[in-house]
Amino acid sequence: MCDSEVTLKIYVNSSQAQRVCIDCGQALRAATLEGWKLYHNPNYDGLGPECQTTPIEGNPYRDVWKTVCWCMTQDVRVLV
Repeated sequence: MCDSEVTLKIYVNSSQAQRVCIDCGQALRAATLEGWKLYHNPNYDGLGPECQTTPIEGNPYRDVWKTVCWCMTQDVRVLV
């Protein structure tokens, strides 16, 4: 039941899917769902109001994440 619930939530809302993974005892799967986000540093364009930095978003190592995820799909030991 948890796998189908996670699959549905991934397409609807990834943060909900991460919560479902954690609730089902699959924290590693929740962590892998975080890696897809594109890296964006809004501070390259300048500082925010009152010279404060804005938080960096996304995964700076997304290329590594993507390669590892792809390899996991090809590994029969990882398939559930």
